[in-house]
Amino acid sequence: MKNKEDYQTWLENVRKEIWKRAHEARERFPSHTEKYFVEAIMAAPKKASKRREKNCW
Repeated sequence: MKNKEDYQTWLENVRKEIWKRAHEARERFPSHTEKYFVEAIMAAPKKASKRREKNCW
């Protein structure tokens, strides 16, 4: 049970840090909302991390 509580506390702190960074980005780039920056931070990279081999087909 302690591990779950530690995890929840850690997760809450990470979320606060993300919103803090989004707020900083909003101050620097006022054309977007904090929510926009949170979503941009959380977005998975679109580029593949590993190159694919040639396909013989």
